[in-house]
Amino acid sequence: MFDGELHPKSEWADVVIGLYYGHLNADPDFQADLAALFERLADPIRQLERLARLTRNNPQYHQPYPFRAYDVPQGEHADLDYWRVYNAVGQALSDFCVRWHLPTEYGLHDLWYSLGWRVWAVDHDAPHTLRLEVGIRGRWQPTVGSSVIIDVLESGSERVVVSMKLPWIFPNAPVPFMYDPTEQSRAWLNERIDAICENIRQSILNQAEALEAQAQAEGWDKRPRRFTGEYLRDIARALYLRAVRGMRWEQIASERGRYDYKSYARRVREFARLCGIPLME
Repeated sequence: MFDGELHPKSEWADVVIGLYYGHLNADPDFQADLAALFERLADPIRQLERLARLTRNNPQYHQPYPFRAYDVPQGEHADLDYWRVYNAVGQALSDFCVRWHLPTEYGLHDLWYSLGWRVWAVDHDAPHTLRLEVGIRGRWQPTVGSSVIIDVLESGSERVVVSMKLPWIFPNAPVPFMYDPTEQSRAWLNERIDAICENIRQSILNQAEALEAQAQAEGWDKRPRRFTGEYLRDIARALYLRAVRGMRWEQIASERGRYDYKSYARRVREFARLCGIPLME
């Protein structure tokens, strides 16, 4: 997703959520329930898409519970139909998310995304397997740097300075110095060169650390060393066993080859909070 050294902390949650969905998709009970949900909602989803074009609405289920207890807005017939179908579909999606312990923040969005793709594939005779997929995520990327003047606009007596934050690094500029080979040696010159280069290098590193600190203050950080692929797959499996299968922590730790089930449970719970996956206590 991101190629830089710093990553949004939510990126690890998305990786684990995708692995968690993999365990759900391999569960025959989940597959049967998902298929039944698709059969139930395929036509309402098509109807909702048609009504959305008429009413200029955008049916996207991002919130945990899109079904709300309010009166259907009064207006055109298409609007009334749209909100009736929207709420009916939303309630069915919400019930499914609760039943299968999907993430509270993105579970509905991912389920809607997956069913929508399936409807499109069926309608266009495209090869597609019904699965719960991680939907498209929008990420806010912090703006780091110092204010830099990028333009100056003048009109009569008015002067407007346009600036924006840019991650520029301004290395220390070396100052001229004298080198007289009749008085200084090459060894002296080499020492001077090393000192100048070290000064420039340190000035760059200091500014880079300041930029990294700004990004970290916005929730971006380095990938923890323990977050290997194997580690994240292990966490996802434990989440599935606890949330969906209701296994005790002692049983989960034993299956995963962990001896201290209490510390293992703490690590899994931390990821459950990060992913928004509800776990029983």
